[in-house]
Amino acid sequence: MITSSSNAKVKFVRRLQADRRFRNQEKQYVVEGTRWLRELVAMARLPELLFYTERWLETAVHAHILQQLNSLGQFTALPVSEVVMQAMSDTSTPPGILAVLPMQPRPLPPTPTLLLVLDAINTPGNLGT
Repeated sequence: MITSSSNAKVKFVRRLQADRRFRNQEKQYVVEGTRWLRELVAMARLPELLFYTERWLETAVHAHILQQLNSLGQFTALPVSEVVMQAMSDTSTPPGILAVLPMQPRPLPPTPTLLLVLDAINTPGNLGT
């Protein structure tokens, strides 16, 4: 169990949460919460890293979700203390589960019928005006 906020993996997740450039460089992003884990199972996608608290795992539904993910393949799942989860989480009330996922490239359609490229939009709300 990870109990220190100064752990290298914890620092890595915190940096992914805080720094968009780092996310793009590492080609990874963070999702939090049970709903996102259910989506991963539905899409048959595996996280690279999974962090959970013991309290989260105590619920039978949550344990079942973790079993379903395990049946899809191998990944690193690490228990963390509540304090560490609070440090890693981007929410004020951490859900107790957090996953690091690889970014998947989205190719353009083979023959786009309409293509709109926007660069350096300062105020996205003004796009329609």
